[in-house]
Amino acid sequence: MNDIIARLCVKYPGTHLVDTKLIFENWSADHLIGDSLILEHVHPNLTGYALISEAFYDAMKKERLLTISKEKEMSFQQLLNEMPVTKVDSLSGAYRVSNLRKSWPFNEILQQPDSTKIQTEEEKLGWDLASKKLGWDSAMDSLYNYYIRLGLLQQAKKVVEALVLEYPAEADYYERVAMLSGKLNDSEDAIFYFGKSFELSPSFDKARMLFVLYFKLDRPADALPYLDYAINNNVSGMKLAPVKYIAQEIIQLQKNYLKDSSNISILSQIAEQYFKMGNQDGCIKIYQYGFKKGQQNKDVLALISEIKK
Repeated sequence: MNDIIARLCVKYPGTHLVDTKLIFENWSADHLIGDSLILEHVHPNLTGYALISEAFYDAMKKERLLTISKEKEMSFQQLLNEMPVTKVDSLSGAYRVSNLRKSWPFNEILQQPDSTKIQTEEEKLGWDLASKKLGWDSAMDSLYNYYIRLGLLQQAKKVVEALVLEYPAEADYYERVAMLSGKLNDSEDAIFYFGKSFELSPSFDKARMLFVLYFKLDRPADALPYLDYAINNNVSGMKLAPVKYIAQEIIQLQKNYLKDSSNISILSQIAEQYFKMGNQDGCIKIYQYGFKKGQQNKDVLALISEIKK
């Protein structure tokens, strides 16, 4: 079968071979595919599926079917670390495979839940999910509430990220991940998920969150479309016209700095505009940027100290 697939890919120029078997063999001890990548005798485990996605991704890049900048590209290790699979999902999978292995062609005894094995909340939910005593949505809801009660925001975020993948058209899930990302001081993720939620269901509040986050990251040009939306759909009565004026001033100053990056006074002017907004994070970004460029700016530092007061 694999030989036929390879020959067809040579025969037809519009087809592209993704040799996942070779990649699996290269990742396996002695090139023998086993339980390091396979759950039972057929299905890949999480690492196996990650390898399949990596194989297809690399093949698409090789054939120039897609291009992506290095800054935005996710490494394979990052994929493994950040895959939104909850502990309950993993445990449920382990329990189901254990159950499978009590039948032919396996010859193992099924482990029954007992006080020494099923103790934690995740283990209980995982067992109930595997035993079909609980549906997946209910298990995720219970797990999310459990993590929130304990203040485990990173774990709670992973639960909602899993829900986002399961229900990609539900704007509320994206917004919930965005809010958790904000609490975790992960502005990039907050922007990503607020942006997705806004695409599905735009609102003034989401637009406000987005332009505020972009200003914090010193990205006024990205903030502007959401600021315009907020101005045109201003249900709060906030005075946003002055904010837009300042944003346009900063964008022009940034263009001026690109033309003359040795002019440290421009950085001071940008920081001063952020100071007018009360944007301490923006001022800090400008100071850090200048520091990296060897342009230490006492004026910017003074503005940061003033905002803190």
